[in-house]
Order: sequence, then structure tokens, then C-alpha cells
Amino acid sequence: MEKLKYAEIVIKEVHSRTTQGTLKWEDKNHVSLIAAQPTPAIGVSIRYVDNGPDGATWEYAKITHPVGIDETMIGNPASSRARSAEVLADSDMLEQLNEIFRLVLLDPRQRDFEVAMKQLLEA
Repeated sequence: MEKLKYAEIVIKEVHSRTTQGTLKWEDKNHVSLIAAQPTPAIGVSIRYVDNGPDGATWEYAKITHPVGIDETMIGNPASSRARSAEVLADSDMLEQLNEIFRLVLLDPRQRDFEVAMKQLLEA
């Protein structure tokens, strides 16, 4: 199976499980990475750049292959690092990755920021 088709299938399934709330993501903020394991043999990670206390931009996603040690790297066309990726996200995949990133990282980060600012102003 070609890497693009593999990436499309995995991202579609990961997106579905993420929006349903059935996929557990881990935020490894010390290395600017969120990661999930949809199956024991397949892992997905999204590398991002911090844009301040309440924002971030994803640069690329990596999907491990279920056999061997290879992976598929998907670049965000809006990122300067996208050129180093094998595959640039097309419109459907880009929408799915953007929504995953928003649900897993941006929305919780925004809520935490708003709570912290409210506490600061009340103190």
C-alpha cells in the first residue's frame, strides 16, 4: 500500500475515534508533541510549535507502520517544516488533522489559560 493511502486511512480512523472521545491522547508538552496509539502496532504523533501561553501550530504528523520501523510523515502546508515531510496534507486530511489538534491540544489549552487568567485577576 502506498504511503499516502495508508496515511489517509489511519488519519480518518484516528479522527473518528478522537471526535467520539474513544482514543486516548498523551500530551508530551516538554517535547511539543501529542501522541496516540490507535492499535498496538500503529502510533500517531503530532509535533507542534508553541505560539504563546494559549496557542500552538502543528508542523507535521507521523504515523508508524504496523510492520518494520518505517513511518509516514505528513506535513502541515502552513508550516515551514512541511517541506521535510514525505506527504503534504490535502484538504480532507488537513481538516481532520486540524480538528484533532484543536480537540486534543488547543481547546484544553485555551480553557486552562482562561481559568489561570481569571484566577490571576481575582487574586
